[in-house]
Amino acid sequence: MKKSLPILIFLLIALESLSQDVSFSHLNHSKLHINPGFAGSDKASDVVLTHRNFSPAGFGNYMTYRASINQYFEWMNGGLALEFMRDDQGKGAISRTYLSGMYAYKLQLKNNLVMQPALQVKYAFYSLNTSELVFPAMFDPSSWQITDPSPPIAGRNDQYLEFNTGFILVHRNEYLRTYRDWTLGLSVRHINRPLSFLEAETRIPRQWILYFDMEIFLRQLETYRSSTVLTPTLYYSYHDNESLFHYGAYLRYKNIRVGAFLRHNLRLEYLTPAFQVGAALENFHIDYSYDAGFLNYKRTSVFSGAHEVTLSINFSIRGRGRQ
Repeated sequence: MKKSLPILIFLLIALESLSQDVSFSHLNHSKLHINPGFAGSDKASDVVLTHRNFSPAGFGNYMTYRASINQYFEWMNGGLALEFMRDDQGKGAISRTYLSGMYAYKLQLKNNLVMQPALQVKYAFYSLNTSELVFPAMFDPSSWQITDPSPPIAGRNDQYLEFNTGFILVHRNEYLRTYRDWTLGLSVRHINRPLSFLEAETRIPRQWILYFDMEIFLRQLETYRSSTVLTPTLYYSYHDNESLFHYGAYLRYKNIRVGAFLRHNLRLEYLTPAFQVGAALENFHIDYSYDAGFLNYKRTSVFSGAHEVTLSINFSIRGRGRQ
């Protein structure tokens, strides 16, 4: 890692938000990450691979990798899912690795209404590497030469086990054809409140997440795949007295999907638009999005925007005309 004072500056910023969970722009492909109730849902792809690249100039690369596999089992009357995620910040100065397993049970409340309560077990491993960072305390104040090569902040590793839960409600519209279905979900992260990576006596606060989407037919043809569908989507999270809103809509026309979203907090201290485009083939989808960070008008922002690419593969499409 190249020694750089700007990396230190951003390291100090990142340390304050280590307890925050990683978020993605592709809400349609990160549903398992949002709510374990989507495990086994027929709206989720069997395998999803995501790469997020956020590279502010002079502050190193910030890379996030995510892989998930998800399957419904008739004999369990529910779904199982596994998720792996790696988040590297400041050229690896901070690394976070997560591995989690989920189970969701299918409850048929009515003919067209399904509930899926779920439980998630998640293992987290954190690593702080300061061996090649340059700190102000390492300089001589008069000559500006490095006199003490030992970093004042020692590197460290930490790990914890946490439990998350959630449920989704899925309503299928069997008669009226104005919309296909809607999905409402609520999830809670850090139920057991594991100890913070930074302070041994501080526990990570719980996070509450609300999710909603609805598929509306703008033009209905013989099959779902050939119809034109609008999908308004809402994501809201509350964590440590901070609220995050992420909302917008997807428009799907035949095999092409485009989306536009906006992300901000309750005080509107930043406004981050995200634009997404994707293509769907028979058994897989590929999507690309760009988060523009230039509207953070109430804060001086070092963010230059983020690129996100997702490949989803469906090995066993259930039902006719599913995506």
